[in-house]
Amino acid sequence: MLIFLAIIFSLFLDNAIARTTLTASDLEFVGAFKMPAQVGPSYAETQYGSGLALRRVNGEVRLFSGTWSAGVPDLYEVTIPTLTTSAPWNAAPVERVWGQVLTDRLGNLQGLYWDETDSRLYYTSSWDYPGDGDDYRPTLAYLTLDDNNGTATSYGRWGYTNRSFRQVNFGLTAIPSDFATEYLDGKRLAAGFGGYQSLISRGPVSLGPSLTAFNPPTTEPAGGYLSNTPLVGYGGSGSWTSGSRPTVNRAWRDDDVIHDIYENIGEADGSTQNTASYWHLTGDESFYWQGYSVNGLSREGYPDYVTFDESAIVTKHWEPGNAFWNTDYIFQSATWIQTANKEGFLLLGMFDTGHVWYWESTSHAEGMNYKWLIYSREQLASVAQGVTGEDDIQPSRYDTDLREHSGVVSLAHSGISRYSCTGMVFDPVDSKLYVAIQFASNAPTMSATWSTHLIYVYNIKDTLSPNIPPWKSNAFKFGTTPVRFQE
Repeated sequence: MLIFLAIIFSLFLDNAIARTTLTASDLEFVGAFKMPAQVGPSYAETQYGSGLALRRVNGEVRLFSGTWSAGVPDLYEVTIPTLTTSAPWNAAPVERVWGQVLTDRLGNLQGLYWDETDSRLYYTSSWDYPGDGDDYRPTLAYLTLDDNNGTATSYGRWGYTNRSFRQVNFGLTAIPSDFATEYLDGKRLAAGFGGYQSLISRGPVSLGPSLTAFNPPTTEPAGGYLSNTPLVGYGGSGSWTSGSRPTVNRAWRDDDVIHDIYENIGEADGSTQNTASYWHLTGDESFYWQGYSVNGLSREGYPDYVTFDESAIVTKHWEPGNAFWNTDYIFQSATWIQTANKEGFLLLGMFDTGHVWYWESTSHAEGMNYKWLIYSREQLASVAQGVTGEDDIQPSRYDTDLREHSGVVSLAHSGISRYSCTGMVFDPVDSKLYVAIQFASNAPTMSATWSTHLIYVYNIKDTLSPNIPPWKSNAFKFGTTPVRFQE
């Protein structure tokens, strides 16, 4: 009896949350399947499509995605086939092709998210290079779906009061209700992730991942702007022009890149990259992530214009440990994961490796690799409370097993790699993570006709940390009611 009372006393007095931060070891690969190559009566191609959202219909798990189109992409919905852990992969049956219903789309479809609370399918989109120069253009819209007659109604678009489209248009995720209530005044959705538009030499952009929380639009008119609470971002305001050095931190990046800055990048036609075709010869590091050093100087020690010593000129590259943001096509996708015992904001980064350079309006790399990047609940709470700046936190970084399970290889590429991540979504009911990798179904062979998205499926192992007693777990119950702990 005394032991039981002591447990009850501990439950109500100890305010430490039981969840521990998600790590890569908590992601258990359970299988994969491939998406269809074409859908609908028009045989719309899916290979270059994007977006991944999950909903349940009568208890059945379904996934949304978009096709590629020079006009309006088709929205389609599939069910989950039997998973296999190696090729041949089973194809996802097409449940419904909703058609060209994304009528408030602007430019390319970037991300999808199904909001179970309001039964809305949100989507984000933008042009890569908007001609009107509006860096705050609205990019968020949503659909309501009529399953009985197969029709959809589009609403939108909205922007964000203090975030440019380059910071918010690569996807959406839900914020756990307990975090939203405690730290965000109820804001339960978040937009961001970063992406291709961070190439552009004007801001604001994020020199690394991006995330901001907002409430679903209710009374805000289409074309308006939503108030939001930034959680992750490395950029601030201003224009990133050659010769300017923004006084902000960058997201940390791995040290496997050699970035060429001078001539002698040989091409198949015998030509070489020269100084006239390169962006940042003044030495400004406005597009750099945080690296270890350049010529022995730490990031804090960089002058506004870096002078290269003789060794850098001879070797014609930056020292390893520095990398260009404009050559990593990352954070195409991310999701917030919360289970009874685990939590973290998970992003998938595809990083360039080896020699990396920019030439003829295109970035080039000798190879690429994937990494999981994870921000903790505590980090994000500190930013939300104003204790820590959004650019003063750094994610933990982990190698992935994506290539191991599919045969995806590290390819040299120009522009975006064929093996890009185009969507990620977490299913809190089954504690499963779905990750879409473009052209991976036939890896290492890539065919625009037969290679489709491969959807990797991970189970989130909800094991309790050894230093947390079972009665402090968020899964600990009295009867059928979970006892949850708040920070």
